Amino acid sequence: MSFAISARPIRISLFAALVLMLGCATLAQSSHMSAGEARITGFVREAGSGKPLTSVRVEVSALGNGVSEIYVTSGTNGEYRIAGVQDGNYDLVVNEKGYKPYREHITLANGNHLTEIIQLEKEDAAAETPGAVLSAHELTVPQKARDLYAKGIALKAKPDYAGALEQFQKAIKIYPTYYEAYAEAGVAEVNLNQLDAAQQDLQKSIDMSEGKYPLAMFYMAGLFNNKRAFDDALTVGKKGSAIDENAWRGNFEIARALIGLKRGDEALPYAKKAVAGAPDNPQMYVVLMNANLGAHDYAAALVAIDAFLKLNPSGQQADQVRHLREQVQVAAQRQAGATGAPAATNSGPATNTKPH
Repeated sequence: MSFAISARPIRISLFAALVLMLGCATLAQSSHMSAGEARITGFVREAGSGKPLTSVRVEVSALGNGVSEIYVTSGTNGEYRIAGVQDGNYDLVVNEKGYKPYREHITLANGNHLTEIIQLEKEDAAAETPGAVLSAHELTVPQKARDLYAKGIALKAKPDYAGALEQFQKAIKIYPTYYEAYAEAGVAEVNLNQLDAAQQDLQKSIDMSEGKYPLAMFYMAGLFNNKRAFDDALTVGKKGSAIDENAWRGNFEIARALIGLKRGDEALPYAKKAVAGAPDNPQMYVVLMNANLGAHDYAAALVAIDAFLKLNPSGQQADQVRHLREQVQVAAQRQAGATGAPAATNSGPATNTKPH
């Protein structure tokens, strides 16, 4: 990919192609795990009282990725067991209504068994976030369907999308209004290039949840962005964001849609919130780069590029971004010369740049 730098602003459409390169990666929950298989077991307790906390969602995500790989729900004594996890570095995450968010970094190696006691601290009622409807819904799902769903999530993390889809469909057969399973089935179908089926299942998830499950809307926005239906992506993304305005995935997809519509200046605040929500995900910086280019802030685009290259220094996408960097550098220098502001001068990625 190449283009010429002139006195005119860089054309955002050329950079937006990089956003579209994300394709199914914006829907897939890919893992950076190595060989080996491990287990995580333990209990969820209320800090101070030690009271067992039941029906609490415990998630495992690849370290810094912000995307749930596997989740289970704690039992009657607060116990939980997560199996089928391969060796690697992870975040153990709990976001339970009424309690402060919990996150702990863990490392699994050589198929080891890790025991973690999760102690949740109570949160002031005023600080609680919406979510009671979803928690209540999850309690109505039969355990067998939930087990199949968990197997599907584990298979998707491998990734084995065909196997995952089979598990999600079995869960739906047991519990036909399992809208979380419909949403994940849609993700699997996207990655299997079954786009019509994916859109149908994602729409079922949205309809069955009565528009109260934002993740399905964010997935749908990603599908629309991949199809270049940016107006539709923006509409459904904003509906999801109205429920969960801080979700990195929602802000990410809204920013992608706005960039696709050549409204990079409007995309900028969403791109910044996406980075804040998932600072270790390199794709967030691709979107931030595009948004800054759309706003013609080339110096800021360079910062985003360097953050991306620090997190993702190799591969085809990194090579393309590195090539673009050289030309953005020229544009930043010209812009600085016109305004009298200092410009970045380093010719390569800044290895000490810290994501922010």
